[in-house]
Amino acid sequence: FFILGLIFIIIFDLRIFLRLDQEKVKERFRFPARFINTLVILFFLLVVFIRNQGDVAGFFLLCFVLPIYIIRRNQIQKEIWQTDIKAVETELNTAAHDHDPLTLRLMSDGLGVAIIWIYWTAMLSLGLKALDYFQPKALSEFAEVIISAFLSWVFILILIYKPAKNFSKGGFLTNIGLKRKGKSFLKVFVVPALAGIGFAWISATIITTRQVQPQTPLNEVIESSHSLGLGILFVLMAVLMAPFIEEIVFRGYYYHVIQRYKGRTFAVYFVALTFAFLHVGQYWSDWPAIIMVTLLGFVLTLLRVWADSTLASVVMHYFYNGCVVIFPVLFLLAKNPAYLEYRVSSFENAPQKNIELLRKSIEYNPDLAEAYNDLAWIYSENDQNLEEALLLIDKALSYDQKNVAFIDTKAQVLTKLGRIEDAMAIREGLLQNELSDDMRVYQNEQLDKLYEMY
Repeated sequence: FFILGLIFIIIFDLRIFLRLDQEKVKERFRFPARFINTLVILFFLLVVFIRNQGDVAGFFLLCFVLPIYIIRRNQIQKEIWQTDIKAVETELNTAAHDHDPLTLRLMSDGLGVAIIWIYWTAMLSLGLKALDYFQPKALSEFAEVIISAFLSWVFILILIYKPAKNFSKGGFLTNIGLKRKGKSFLKVFVVPALAGIGFAWISATIITTRQVQPQTPLNEVIESSHSLGLGILFVLMAVLMAPFIEEIVFRGYYYHVIQRYKGRTFAVYFVALTFAFLHVGQYWSDWPAIIMVTLLGFVLTLLRVWADSTLASVVMHYFYNGCVVIFPVLFLLAKNPAYLEYRVSSFENAPQKNIELLRKSIEYNPDLAEAYNDLAWIYSENDQNLEEALLLIDKALSYDQKNVAFIDTKAQVLTKLGRIEDAMAIREGLLQNELSDDMRVYQNEQLDKLYEMY
């Protein structure tokens, strides 16, 4: 989907340039046969040397084709927009185009931002993978996620700053809708705040009333890290940075560009669905979360339209992200204080204290699968009550048979019980599934230990 989306953006980008000046496009994208042959040979070499054949096309496109396209498109863009704007406008009107030259320029800028940002984030990801290859465990996967998110946010802000100033002479903040300018306080602050609180309440209710939290790619990465500092940093970024930057990009910059090019209705749907799509990867397999983030995208975009200000969506997003962190804590405090205490202090507590808290948690909520899993894990780690630990983890798995953390705990308990073959079979089965990088490394390490024991 990622590669197909990138190809679609490039094709659409080329169509705009072709509407402006076909000759310049043909001139810039005319390559000698020797150059084409070199690329073909390079592609086949990648097919030979890259183990995972599914990665070849994406790697080739990102590392070899996309840089060439970016360089050439930037040359075309400079040449076209250095032309007198009146001359361009006359040519467009003569050709009966339905968009004014400024609209086409804004759309071209927006596509360029997307293409360059995709390339930059892909290179950042490759760089982090290279670091992990040459310096294993230099950074945890959770740390890589945080670094990638932060640098990607900074880079997208840099990319949109200059194009956004082309909207009007009002300046960057005015152009992306972050100045109130007499807008209704009710529309800009009160209604968005209430909407954010309401959405957070619904999300928190879903989170705290489920027997099992679905395993998502984001959850796996977070759970693979035992760093309290990284956890706090992640929450701070999610609460303080994400709402501001995402709203500037989606509802501030891209909504304006697409609304001008295709109209308000199309812009609402496109921006909301793109916002949802870019979050789906984090929540994959958690359908209630995917539905909620899709609805959130629509409400944020509609608020921006209704209030005629990006400030409205910023306010709602801040209240949502903040409250969706606070409300689950308050709900747990009311419904299961022992489990809340365990989650907050488990790393500092002695094993016996955690056992007591988990037993109380199960008394409060007999269907809390995570409590059964964690209790089984603690018993296993301390070589206590191993038969009971097996019963506990089977109880947890009765709620969610595909939960990677639960399955891993069962393998650990079976290992402590001396059932090495059963534990090996479980870990080998886990490695057949899609796992986070850190989890895959961990499973391989545990499997190597089992082979030695066997």
